[in-house]
Amino acid sequence: MAFKINPPYDLDWTPVYTTKIEDGALGKGNKNGTILVSDELHPKDEESIIEHEKVHIDQMKRGDLDYDDGFVYFNEGMSLFSVENNGSNSRIITSSTDNKHITGIVTFIFQYQNVSTNSSSTINVNNYIASNNKKIFFSTKKNIYLTDSVGSFLSPLYSVNNDFIGCLTSNTDGDTLYFLQASGPTANPMIMVMNMLSRHFHLRVLN
Repeated sequence: MAFKINPPYDLDWTPVYTTKIEDGALGKGNKNGTILVSDELHPKDEESIIEHEKVHIDQMKRGDLDYDDGFVYFNEGMSLFSVENNGSNSRIITSSTDNKHITGIVTFIFQYQNVSTNSSSTINVNNYIASNNKKIFFSTKKNIYLTDSVGSFLSPLYSVNNDFIGCLTSNTDGDTLYFLQASGPTANPMIMVMNMLSRHFHLRVLN
């Protein structure tokens, strides 16, 4: 007779590394799920710093937070915010236009200055090329939007009517978006892949 024994403790597989961190930070949660702890940190403070960074890891997993070299981007309801890495200069960038809460954030630094204007995509190509700021994709359950780090424009990129969008993410090269699309909460989602160079969608069914 087979049986399962649950351990009397919680397993936490979050990798934690002690190293020198730039800008004098005591800890850093990375997009790959690892945590860096400063080698100058006193041992008695290590646990609290790790727990704090785990909160940010969870936020990134949920799509509530993303960051680049200078800023952290996060959502509050239907609005997208940014704050400098040192905690200063918090500002609202833009808001969704479909009355839905933001559920995913992805930041890119685009080098695509040869975007064709003949595409059927809903991207406002003039804004896409003219803005020299970092580009940000963010999603709700119904739309994926494109904006930049100062909110100088907002372009709907992809929309659904009856389906639902979730789990917006990207590859490390910054040229491909991935997200899930499902017809309902219990339906098997499809993996949606969008290449930003060709702006074509390719569908795969998630088993």
